Amino acid sequence: METAVFPQHVPLELLNSILNDIGSKSDLLALHTTCKVLHGVITPRTFRVLDISRKKGGADAMISIFDASELMQHVKEIILQASHGEYLTDATDGGQKNFAEEPKEVELEEDTVEDTVSIFGHLSKLPNLWSLRLLFPNQYQDAEEYNKDKAPESEALPSLKKSEIYNLVCLPTQINNSAGFKAFLKGLESVYMQVVLTSEDNFYYYEPLMDFYEHDIPFFAQTPQETLTSLSSNVLNPGPVLGSFWKETAMPNLRDLHFVWFAFHHNIMNPALVDPTCLEWLVLHHAVTLQSLKLISCTIDMGQTAQGTWNVQSWSQVLTAFQQELTGLKEFVLDPLPGRNEEHPEEYNSYSWLLNESGYIMLFGEDDNRLPPVDADLAAFEELQENIWKRLAVAA
Repeated sequence: METAVFPQHVPLELLNSILNDIGSKSDLLALHTTCKVLHGVITPRTFRVLDISRKKGGADAMISIFDASELMQHVKEIILQASHGEYLTDATDGGQKNFAEEPKEVELEEDTVEDTVSIFGHLSKLPNLWSLRLLFPNQYQDAEEYNKDKAPESEALPSLKKSEIYNLVCLPTQINNSAGFKAFLKGLESVYMQVVLTSEDNFYYYEPLMDFYEHDIPFFAQTPQETLTSLSSNVLNPGPVLGSFWKETAMPNLRDLHFVWFAFHHNIMNPALVDPTCLEWLVLHHAVTLQSLKLISCTIDMGQTAQGTWNVQSWSQVLTAFQQELTGLKEFVLDPLPGRNEEHPEEYNSYSWLLNESGYIMLFGEDDNRLPPVDADLAAFEELQENIWKRLAVAA
């Protein structure tokens, strides 16, 4: 019987090309046990990304990898699926999809919350861990009681630079006040956070929701603010609720700032040209370092104009300020642009007003005199883009 012998001098480029066509991780694991050559090539590839779920025994299996010295050096990224369910992983797709759904009946055994959380106590064993992605289900359900006193002590993770959190439910949590969680966030360079709401809650004046906006959300950016270079967030139109966050957050190395479903506002009682409690202030405050600014489904709050509560600005004013101050900007996205929504003419993109029960909405009548001239807004956008293109052309 003939025995297959793996050639010892296959070019590494050819071998990697072949391995790229193997999509199954189980097939790679089987293949890497066949000979020393394949073991050496496949091991770093197989254990570079660890995908963890809460299926029964998943925590123990991961911890066993963390204790294997020959494997833990290869782990660069961890993806933790906090539960079973559907995931919303595109923050640009807002609207009702950003409301948590009712849980589906899933007859699967899961690790306890304590078992899953215990994983974090072992992350410091991974010397090259660079990215951590947490996927929570797009569902809202009563969580099992978690004893925070049993939470493992977390050490600083100097190699961890990127954190992504999807479907974080807008409810305050005491874990954010723990020293271990602060150590986890310290030193991050990139933070991505996507939030979902519980649809049965009063959208804007629901007290736990307000606590979440005022205390939990700022924690994710302010803890690593000295090292942060990229901040992306979708927190569903908090408007003035995050005022203290804008005013007190300074990120000296910030290059990328991406927001989805935020509302700009300006307090008429503040004499400053730019209100320090407004998102616009946060942008301009980082003008020296900012290179990429993306505003997706963001609006200017027009809701209180008639009562004189807000000194409402137009997009043309905001964009003109960006053009004058953001002299290092290389990329700017405003989507959608101001104007009537072609598919839903009753909606006017980029301007909104607050409805207490359901948040910011963009419904304006054809003769609504609160809306600024769309031509001025579009002209300011084109001028800003042209300014960026000229600057990049000179730099090239």
